[in-house]
Amino acid sequence: MVKHVLVAVGSDLSEGTLSAGISRARENGARLTLLHVVDSMPWWALAGEHGCAELLAAVDQQAHAVEQHCKDAIERAALDTAAQTVMLPLKSMSIGRAIANAANELDADLIVVGAGEESSWCFWKQRTSDAVARCTSRAVLIATTSEHARQERTDQHRTMHAHAG
Repeated sequence: MVKHVLVAVGSDLSEGTLSAGISRARENGARLTLLHVVDSMPWWALAGEHGCAELLAAVDQQAHAVEQHCKDAIERAALDTAAQTVMLPLKSMSIGRAIANAANELDADLIVVGAGEESSWCFWKQRTSDAVARCTSRAVLIATTSEHARQERTDQHRTMHAHAG
């Protein structure tokens, strides 16, 4: 029986992943945690042509937008169980490992992640979902989205960036 569902929410705001996680939590009467790993680069990597302060502010603003989106999703879902949003800064590890570690620390029974997109030119990179599954023994559900949902997500992502700029 699933008692705690951890949903890894990326900056792409995948509604498919959120919906799958919320649905599993509702079906099982499970606690729900929405996790966003904030991939902020170190200050020295941002220095150079771009203003370091502006880039750090943009990363922070994006993280807060994702957090607000998660809180709104929880509110719309009107779950009967506990739900929370967790922001986790990335520290010297892959995003997949950070998600797996958080699931272990939070004692989640099920991790819901998006399918991600595979790049044909980056053969050395793996999908985040693959890294999560490799780094934990917990159940991992890979949520996919329809073409219509992908288009809506792209439009929403553009709108969010327009407001951030």
